[in-house]
Amino acid sequence: MDALDEWTMEHLQNYLGLIEKVQPFVEQGLNADPPFRQLQIRVDWKNAGSPCALTVILANEKLEGRTKRASTGCHWTDDAYKLKTRLYFWLVERYGLEARYLPISHRQKRSEYQGA
Repeated sequence: MDALDEWTMEHLQNYLGLIEKVQPFVEQGLNADPPFRQLQIRVDWKNAGSPCALTVILANEKLEGRTKRASTGCHWTDDAYKLKTRLYFWLVERYGLEARYLPISHRQKRSEYQGA
């Protein structure tokens, strides 16, 4: 195994926490008919004193969307963007998702899938 850089070691728990929160949501989307295979991840601005969050957006071929919001545990936006990049590539590689810009409102179906 390659040695992990210092930044990754400092934020490993945050990264593993994101995977734990997002993985069931992605798997549920892949099992839908039609499957949700198109991926976009957005960093959400934080409220004062709270960690940044990521919104994971999945879409199917009909451009129907599902969203999942998860805290990064990071209080710095730069760290949240680094976690976003790592999570993005991990999901694309692990699940074969299509990396896309999705013209879907993050509020679309949000209430329906908030607890997913």
